[in-house]
Amino acid sequence: MPQHMREESHVSTTTSSSTSFKQSMVVESSSFTKVITSDGVTDEKKHSTASAASSQVHMATGQPTVELHSARLQEMKQEGDAPPVISDKISMIKKEGEVVTQEISQDTGAIPLSPPPQQKKITAAKKRSSPARFVSPMQGVITKEDNQVVLECVIDVSDETARRYPTERAQSSLFPIIG
Repeated sequence: MPQHMREESHVSTTTSSSTSFKQSMVVESSSFTKVITSDGVTDEKKHSTASAASSQVHMATGQPTVELHSARLQEMKQEGDAPPVISDKISMIKKEGEVVTQEISQDTGAIPLSPPPQQKKITAAKKRSSPARFVSPMQGVITKEDNQVVLECVIDVSDETARRYPTERAQSSLFPIIG
């Protein structure tokens, strides 16, 4: 079922030496049609239009009447899975008295819209777990038998290795973690 919307406005202003009139109108319409044939094929059509028009008239004492009229029509059509096609038409006319002083007309024609480019998925590279390695080697110590010796070193461990080898297990091994 088509949907329609229409808005209008009228404004007039009068001073002791001039009068101005402004009128504008906006109309929008859209429809969606879905046909399913007897063999099960579905055909969909979408159609939307939006148009706007405005007029301004300014009359001042002792000067020619100035009129400005503009219109715009935008249309979108799409059939099935094809990309939508849009068109845009614009026109404007300015008159001073009975003389057209400016006229602009532009038509984009039918432009098919391309779908946005597919964005490549970015996946974070998985860090490989690597065994612990010595950053600074243990320093040798010469001592007498039965004296307690503390050997210190700095090691580099990946997060994955640290998760696999929790502190509790490390403390129960041959080389306890002191600190």
